Amino acid sequence: MSKITNLFVQLIIVVALFQIIGCASTRVNPNKLPKDIKLSKGLEIPSDAALSIYIPANSLKSQFYLKYGGRVEPGNALKQALEAVSSKFFENSKLVGINKERKFGLLLDLEPEWDFKSGKTILKLKYRLYDTNMKLILEAEKEHKATISYQDPTGSFFNAATRSLQKMYVSILNKLKPTSSLYAAINDESSIPPEVLADLEKPVSSGTAFKINKDGELLTAAHVIRDCLVVKAQFEENIYPVSTKSSSDLLDIAVLKSDINSDKFLMFRKEDKLELGEKVTTVSYPLKGLLDASPNLTVGNVSSQKALRGSLGLYQFSAPIQPGSSGGAIVSENGEVIGIVSGTLNTKSLIEKGVVPQNINFALAPKVITKFLDKNDISYQRNTKKNKSKNNNTKALESTVQLTCYQ
Repeated sequence: MSKITNLFVQLIIVVALFQIIGCASTRVNPNKLPKDIKLSKGLEIPSDAALSIYIPANSLKSQFYLKYGGRVEPGNALKQALEAVSSKFFENSKLVGINKERKFGLLLDLEPEWDFKSGKTILKLKYRLYDTNMKLILEAEKEHKATISYQDPTGSFFNAATRSLQKMYVSILNKLKPTSSLYAAINDESSIPPEVLADLEKPVSSGTAFKINKDGELLTAAHVIRDCLVVKAQFEENIYPVSTKSSSDLLDIAVLKSDINSDKFLMFRKEDKLELGEKVTTVSYPLKGLLDASPNLTVGNVSSQKALRGSLGLYQFSAPIQPGSSGGAIVSENGEVIGIVSGTLNTKSLIEKGVVPQNINFALAPKVITKFLDKNDISYQRNTKKNKSKNNNTKALESTVQLTCYQ
């Protein structure tokens, strides 16, 4: 069981206890400082220094469900607190990425960490502050504990975030007394090195990609790299940095550039056709951290040339997949690419109704893939031979790489 799962189990127990006790709390006022947080005398707020704020996307999207408490949204609570508090201390503050051309005088890199203990939600807020030239000028951590309420479980996250942020901003203002003249906004956000902000010790997700030409270009699903500051590819025993060359969130497809030097790559079928029932193989790197880092090969069939109602460009296949399989190649008996693993059916609601679906997985159709590659001038080759052999699986295995996402 992972650390985050253990934390959520603790919260479930705490919330259950508070349901029995009947304790309730209210959300704090983000416009008012508590007595123990004090600004230096004569300090005028909000500061006019241009502040850019980075916080990992996963931290703002996190949520989970309690059986009796409903949906709890730590990420949304943190985002609300950040929006409410930041403008009170810096009038020109925005999240990094909203406008890459925006110039900044100060860059605030936030790293939130949640914990639960004795009926309290605890936020440890680590932060680093850089100037416009990416010089580290301040590094510290603030913490706050908030009582959990059974009436509003998410409220304790908001309260802990609000107070931690207030402590942080007051400390920054008291120490630096920042102004636009002291910290001039010279450089824009596009100049920020991603490696400085990303936590390269803690990957947030993983996926799969495969080589499609001799230039080291990789094909994957766009959602595998979404919100990643840094993406790295493992091929054989080596790790390579990769960058996005072309992508489409609508189609869920992306081409990545890499320095992988290898003549091994996959070709596409001569014609973009699928045969219902034809045998397929998937090659991917599922369950990073649980399974050893070697490619996983599974077999199945094209079970339908359609996918979910209303979806376009997808088909169904039956080869088993796991988290981390997304972006992997769907390969024919001839070793040709005939799809990209896109995802699987969300079975939770169906299981609750007594239906247990099996191996209903979805792939991006070959005609969609090749049209995207043609439109973006990405080189690839088509297979003109029909040579069914075991070596075709070897080609797929030797062309597949594991992707790791960092925020």
